This record gives sequence, structure tokens and C-alpha cells, in this order.
Amino acid sequence: MSDYQHMRAYISEGDMDDGVIWNIRDKLTPPEKGYVMFSSSGWEENVEHLVEHMGIDEGDIHLVRYGGEDGYVSCWIPKEGDDE
Repeated sequence: MSDYQHMRAYISEGDMDDGVIWNIRDKLTPPEKGYVMFSSSGWEENVEHLVEHMGIDEGDIHLVRYGGEDGYVSCWIPKEGDDE
């Protein structure tokens, strides 16, 4: 066993605030070219809002989890006017 085994447990049990994700959103690689982060957490409410109030097709919404299994699920949508 490596002398660094204890570090893996610490890292996997770490916590991340959704505000951190939001603040670095422009530095994250989008799940697909031409996408922008709409929200850094609260995906259930945000998907409902995007579909029912903004007219975005559910198939165009990508969900990305940050911070491990119990982390935050962010919503990504196509950039407006991005037809590349």
C-alpha cells in the first residue's frame, strides 16, 4: 500500500460549494460545443423552468455532476444564437 492511501479517502469525501462551481463556470469544459452553464445546482427545478417557461427542448439540456457522487448537478443549455 502507498503512503498516500489516506489522501484518496480525504479527497473523495471532500465537499464543494455550488457557488464555487458557478464562479468557475466559464473555465469548465462544456459537455458539448456551444453550451453554457445555466445553473450550478438544483437541476430538478431548473429543468422544469427551462422546459416549461423557456421552451428549451429537454433533449437539449445536459446535466453534469460536480463534486463526486453526492455533488451538485449543473444544467447546461445551448448558447443563444450559437448555430455552429
